[in-house]
Amino acid sequence: MIQREILGVPHYMQGGADGLCVYYAISMLLGAILPEYRLSFNYSAQKSSRCPVFSELKRRANGKTDFKNQVADWFFNGMYVYQAELLLNNIFREKFGQKPNTRRKYWQIEEVRARRVHKLPLGRKRSNVSTSALPSVVQRTIDRHIPVLVVHGGLGPHAAIIIGYRTAHKKGTAKEFLLCDPAEPRPIWWPSGMLFTGNAHAIFPSEKWLDPLFDNYTSLIKFPILETRYNKETGESETALVLK
Repeated sequence: MIQREILGVPHYMQGGADGLCVYYAISMLLGAILPEYRLSFNYSAQKSSRCPVFSELKRRANGKTDFKNQVADWFFNGMYVYQAELLLNNIFREKFGQKPNTRRKYWQIEEVRARRVHKLPLGRKRSNVSTSALPSVVQRTIDRHIPVLVVHGGLGPHAAIIIGYRTAHKKGTAKEFLLCDPAEPRPIWWPSGMLFTGNAHAIFPSEKWLDPLFDNYTSLIKFPILETRYNKETGESETALVLK
């Protein structure tokens, strides 16, 4: 068995009565590739200019009152996945895009299903499932040292980021994924079939627009991956750091 985990990803925890799981997931995702944003996470919405997420939310609001109303609604009711994608893209356009800002999509939403079309019950709508991505897309993104934001599916009305996976062999499909869940004190493993079910969606980085940024901006960092290989016959394991 092979296990891969991105190191250095911050793990933030949300309060038990708030609906800010998407905010915490976005903050962990940004902190994993833009370490400069880790300090700004501790600032409240009142100091929105120091936090990239609240700053972007304030920039899009129609005045101070609308901004406060959006934050309050977000706190109690949570945020839709398309809003998270919009915020992430606007943050990256503002920081890395040419002026005037382009409409480049550094991040994109995909529906993810653990099972292929022919394995689903006949009652399911095949047209919808056939356009869904497979968990292998998440696996390839982890191999690029970039976490993936996941919402719904087995998590229900909740969000987390994926930072690792387990597979039977080097080129095998991942059977489990490691989640940084803002509702849990430590990363936890989820079976692929339980996580990517129902209306599971994930926000992936765009290879076309995001990957080149790592070559051109020193502020973007790819943390190493810890790879562990287990030998079931001997019970021994070997670990190594994957830098690229």
